[in-house]
Amino acid sequence: MREGNVVGFRIYFDGKGVLGSELSRLPSEDVHKVFKDQHDQRIINKILDVAMRNFEDLHERIEAELDAINHGGHEQS
Repeated sequence: MREGNVVGFRIYFDGKGVLGSELSRLPSEDVHKVFKDQHDQRIINKILDVAMRNFEDLHERIEAELDAINHGGHEQS
C-alpha cells in the first residue's frame, strides 16, 4: 500500500516571504478509487466530513489573520 494525504493543512512562507496557509483534501468522488473496501470508504468519508468542518473554519480564521499581517493591517481577534 502506498502512502498519501487524505487531509492536509499547512502554514508556510512563499518565495517572497509572505506567510500563507493551505488546506487540501482527497475529493469525496475519488475515495472509492483509492479505497476499494466499502467499510474503509465509509470511514474515510466520515473523517473527511469531520476534518473539513473543523479545518475550514480554522483555515478561514488563519487566512484572515495572515491577510491582516501581510497587508500591514492590524491583528484581528
